[in-house]
Amino acid sequence: MSDSLKLESILVSGIRIHVLKTDLLYDSVMDLVRGGGRQHLVTYVNCHTMNSATDDPVLKKAYSKSAITYCDGAGVVIGAKILGRHLPERMTSATFIHDFCKKWQDEGIRIFFLGGLPKVAQKACEHLKQLYPKLEIAGFHHGYFQKNGTEEEAVISMISKARPHILFIGFGTPLQEYWAIRNEERLNANVIWPIGALVDYLSGQVSRCPEWMANHSLEWLFRFMIEPRRMFKRYIIGNPLFIYRILRERLKNP
Repeated sequence: MSDSLKLESILVSGIRIHVLKTDLLYDSVMDLVRGGGRQHLVTYVNCHTMNSATDDPVLKKAYSKSAITYCDGAGVVIGAKILGRHLPERMTSATFIHDFCKKWQDEGIRIFFLGGLPKVAQKACEHLKQLYPKLEIAGFHHGYFQKNGTEEEAVISMISKARPHILFIGFGTPLQEYWAIRNEERLNANVIWPIGALVDYLSGQVSRCPEWMANHSLEWLFRFMIEPRRMFKRYIIGNPLFIYRILRERLKNP
């Protein structure tokens, strides 16, 4: 974890979350990139990831090692407020990635995408290059490779030879965080950033929710309507469970 950022943070259910808006998130990531040196981990939290971390010491370790942990869910903003703490906004990668790429193409930042189904990461990168022709995409690889042995070694070698400033990993929580902390010292990247389903959104594999729903903290409902069976446990059970845990924490620490 970088000690040089000196970012304000709060604790929610034992997880340190930095108090950020999107512009400060960008500046903080760039500070890590410019600082060079060893790899820095950037993570996000939402109700699902915080529920997952409750009984998962490996995921908790990832958050404790992270140089930046930002809020990616409206439920976490609400949870912080119940605890008497403040997070200014939620930030989703599918929204801020475009503003970031506009700046990265002018600053010569090399990025690498790892994740998604075969050809999905490629399609996501092609889409970004159409929008931002000067953006340096150091490489990409799908996420469906054997996470040990020779296949994994080949992927790690590909990333290290590409020497990206920022490596995005999209395996979903907690697999992406497990893989990041297990291999961080072998990855030749300044910033290692588990990023969820970003390549799916960029490629068009998964639809973005309407802006009015996002503005009213209803993106979870949109995703549930698209994939009700897969998202039932995450949202219909997970969101109330998260709020229950927050209320219990509040009662223990009035």
